[in-house]
Amino acid sequence: MVTEILPVGVGALSWITLQLEVRGWERFHNRRQVASYTGLCPGIHNSNGRGREGRINRCGNTIVRYTLIEMVWRLIRWQPDYPPIKKLRNALLSKRGKRRLIVAAARRLAIDLWRLATGRATAQELGLQLSNPTTQKTTT
Repeated sequence: MVTEILPVGVGALSWITLQLEVRGWERFHNRRQVASYTGLCPGIHNSNGRGREGRINRCGNTIVRYTLIEMVWRLIRWQPDYPPIKKLRNALLSKRGKRRLIVAAARRLAIDLWRLATGRATAQELGLQLSNPTTQKTTT
């Protein structure tokens, strides 16, 4: 049996959903591949040497994208000191601007969860608080 201690607010069901949909975090070699797989990257429009970022391209896994957005909304309550959440809380924006920051926070969360799952960084380095190990269930 393997016991995984998850960050507060991630949720066991959401984590299992991500694990099943991603099919192994080790297959990604860098953060760009992770962000691209989620479909949370902005599209780029180039014309006459000028570039502009547009809406998210939505070319990635839909279930992963929705799960990450759901996780970010939970992290607003449970992890207010997580850096992307701090940025979101400090911004006094319109509804559209807030949605953009939610998407950016979800993209950053996906990258941070990849770093955590592959052992490239610890939760403390990423600014995430881990839950109490006695409240976590064991998974096989």
